[in-house]
Amino acid sequence: FIMANMAQIKPGQLVFDVFVGTGSILVAAAHFGATCVGIDIDPRVLQGKNGVDVHTNFHQYGLPCPDFVRGDLAHGFFLRTSEIVDAIVCDPPYGARAGARKVNTVKMETALQNPVRTTQLPSDPPLNPFIIPTEGYTLSDVCVDLLTCAAKLLRVGGHLVFWLPTTEDYTDRELPSHPCLELRSNALQSITIRIKRRLLTFVKVKQYEGESACPPEFSPNLKELAETSEKYVQYKAKVSRRVEAATRYRKEREATAPATARAEEGKEGEKSLQPSGASPCSSPSGKT
Repeated sequence: FIMANMAQIKPGQLVFDVFVGTGSILVAAAHFGATCVGIDIDPRVLQGKNGVDVHTNFHQYGLPCPDFVRGDLAHGFFLRTSEIVDAIVCDPPYGARAGARKVNTVKMETALQNPVRTTQLPSDPPLNPFIIPTEGYTLSDVCVDLLTCAAKLLRVGGHLVFWLPTTEDYTDRELPSHPCLELRSNALQSITIRIKRRLLTFVKVKQYEGESACPPEFSPNLKELAETSEKYVQYKAKVSRRVEAATRYRKEREATAPATARAEEGKEGEKSLQPSGASPCSSPSGKT
């Protein structure tokens, strides 16, 4: 809902999420009355499984379902139109767990030159589903394509809101830019001691006339960041020392437990041998 608020989404507006995933961002946009379109390259998140798919959340909250399209930001068919979108709100994958993907055009052209069989006869073997070949999509390229998409599709005054991963030693060199877009907000969120991200809000301030986006001068590699971050290395060493101390304490307790148990059993045995109501120093006749 924060992203939808930053985009100033209003009823009747057209909102795109070009990395829609399971559609959680568009749930907030639909709540505010927007007409939503979700785009993703991975058909698995759109199709879902076990009767649960990307439409489920919208049905659960009684919201109108967006139009979902399988597409690729790097080769966006939806860029044929211009300046009709009020807001683009998204959370691109940036490689901490799984990086972004785009269509591998070379392999795709080869596949199209050797089309697969699409008809099925009873005697034919089962058809193998066609899988579109993909390749890695660097964060720098994602930023350039995203800002170019926003410059083409957004109306003047429209908003682009997205999360951008940054380093712990952030500078403005890590920000992309575009002549048609003005940065209005840059809010920090700490994910872990290693990873930060920033919620960026751009506003389109002029019509698109073929200008190019400027990529970040520096884009962090989040997988390498875990190994190169001095603060993270210090943090891991501190955690390791705590784990070792806890393990050593547990082993010491386990080693002393049998002796402590035998001592307790001995005390209980001495108590059981004493006559009831007699003190340890008294004689049977009652004289001390």
